[in-house]
Amino acid sequence: MKTRCFILLIQLYYTFIIVKKIETKCLPTEVSVVTKTWYPTKTMCKRSCPANQFVFRERCYEDCPKFTSKTDNGFIKYCSSQIALGNLECPDFMCTQRYPYCFNGNCLSSCPEYTVGYNRSCLIKCPTEAPFVTAYSCKGVCYSGDKSCSETCPNSHPYTFQSLHIQHCLSECPDFTRIKGNCCALSCSSAFPLLFNRSCSEKCPITHPFIYLKNTQYNQIFTCVEKCPDQMASYRNVCVSVCPNNTYLEEGAYMKCVEKCGDARPFISVAPSYKKSIYYKQCISSCPAGQYALSENIDKICVNVCPKKFSIYNNTCLSKCPKQYPLRNTLSIHGRHTFTCVKECLHDTFNHENMCLTRCPSQLVHYLSNCTSKCLDHYPFLLKHNRTCVHACSRNYVYNENVCDDICPENKSFIENRTCVVQCSNRHSLHKVSTSGKLCLNSGICPNETFLLNKTNKCISECPRKTHVLINNLCTNISECSMPSFFLDTKYGYRCIQKCPTALFTNGRNCVSQCPENSVVMERNCTEKCMDPKPYKFRNDSLGRTSYFCYSVCPDGYYSYKTECILEDTCRFDKQSYIFNKTCYNKCPPHTTLLSAPYYVCKAVDFQSAYRNLVEIVLGTGVFLTCFYFVCCYKGGIHRCLSRLSEKFKKAHYQKVPTADMRNSIEETNSSENINDNSICEIQEIDTILDNDAHSL
Repeated sequence: MKTRCFILLIQLYYTFIIVKKIETKCLPTEVSVVTKTWYPTKTMCKRSCPANQFVFRERCYEDCPKFTSKTDNGFIKYCSSQIALGNLECPDFMCTQRYPYCFNGNCLSSCPEYTVGYNRSCLIKCPTEAPFVTAYSCKGVCYSGDKSCSETCPNSHPYTFQSLHIQHCLSECPDFTRIKGNCCALSCSSAFPLLFNRSCSEKCPITHPFIYLKNTQYNQIFTCVEKCPDQMASYRNVCVSVCPNNTYLEEGAYMKCVEKCGDARPFISVAPSYKKSIYYKQCISSCPAGQYALSENIDKICVNVCPKKFSIYNNTCLSKCPKQYPLRNTLSIHGRHTFTCVKECLHDTFNHENMCLTRCPSQLVHYLSNCTSKCLDHYPFLLKHNRTCVHACSRNYVYNENVCDDICPENKSFIENRTCVVQCSNRHSLHKVSTSGKLCLNSGICPNETFLLNKTNKCISECPRKTHVLINNLCTNISECSMPSFFLDTKYGYRCIQKCPTALFTNGRNCVSQCPENSVVMERNCTEKCMDPKPYKFRNDSLGRTSYFCYSVCPDGYYSYKTECILEDTCRFDKQSYIFNKTCYNKCPPHTTLLSAPYYVCKAVDFQSAYRNLVEIVLGTGVFLTCFYFVCCYKGGIHRCLSRLSEKFKKAHYQKVPTADMRNSIEETNSSENINDNSICEIQEIDTILDNDAHSL
């Protein structure tokens, strides 16, 4: 009997072994997923791999096999290899209309979940000539069901949406995008920042007055909503997840953050566990159990801060935490520290000697929720600035062994693949100086807005001004810029140019927008003073400059004074001078005379007019004497003329005694007529008679 039982057990064992070796064969549209249980492995057939696994040859792997690389096509992760055999192709006559798609030598009615259809074939990703993906089995940005590639979007799905890996064809744009032609744009402009009904606007309509920052896996955008979402409140018509400082949550028709609680809910409840939510501080009608009303000024605050050296447990302040909740969690409320008894440390706190700290001691590191001496396997890298263990360094840091550093050390000053190295793998590669170190470019051309420093492999963003100059985008020695070239100062350094731009001036060999102080601009050159043919300097503010310009003639409304152009009032009052011919003089120049009005203007003397008047006077006098001679003296002779003249003088004596001036006028008259000597004698006799008469009188 025992022998028969033993034989039966052996048969059952071999049967189990044979069954174990039988592998599950999945359909061509499925992938095999291997799961491990406590004893044997189990294989299941599914339409796609789990989110954390990769597909390779219709099988799911937690990590890609050797000689393959990890790739993500947007809806599935897969392993790719250049040396792996491609999918088996079906002959054109093989697949029928009922099973039109070919995949790995099989004709299928529809492509597998993790592939896309194109030209009756199932592909891992769309080819470059047909980059657009259309999913017909679901709306919006869809990754499941039947998907096909096309050169352009079909009429049924006219809108294009660019996700991280795929260009989708959609029947309508998602509600977190704006319609821009046939594209679904992910952002609004700064002038119209608010999204409403797939259109950007400057402000929200009355029907949707609240501004909500919508977060999707593709973007963040401000949208106009009718009311704020759950777990959010409005503050000045903006939906917030945490009420701002010095504001409190008040419930009503809708949640809102207020600066002062009303009479119906006068108490302020503070809940540290909800510090990152709108319920951190809220207005309530009475303090809940475990909190205490504390009057501060005019506010009544419900606090859970016990006196110093006490901890909060079960709404009670204890001097020592119980065994079930041995850890003391530290909280800071209103600048004071208090403790709560907890089973494990809260988020953003770390266990150190049964004390939950917000920061570990300086000699320890932050690993998960504990303070440890070093980082361990799952989070092997140390973030230098706050000594926190992380899974990988962020984009702002470089790998310096196991430390996430913001700058490479001097002995490893080069950066390659975000790792500090002694030198670039390609010694002839160019490198660019960054804030973190010398970035290996692995290229022979400097990137935009950088320039190659001559005779080096360094790409720099600014050419040294004192020693170098840019020539044809090459930063070279300043001596290479020879005469008659000029230096133009730019944000990248000095550029060597043949001629200064028309909007600039030349100051020696420099092109400047403004000449130095105490200099003038003459023929677009900076000089010490103005010279002929433009001897006068003038500050022309209309040109938008503060420099003086040289002029041959002062502009209208200005007058030349020595070497500058000044205003009329400056000449009159400041200089106390006079104006003549657009020039300011200390006194009127020769051959000029001062006008009576305006009294500060000099006028040139008209010599030609004065000469003409003198000639007219002389000619008039000659004509008069000639007429007098013919009328008075020609008919009666000279004696008659003299006797008549004597009578006239006698009458004059009887009326008034003649003066010496009258005699002088007579002499001047006779002199002007050039009378002869006898006439002169007779006139002297007449003078004697006149003198006697005057004496007798």
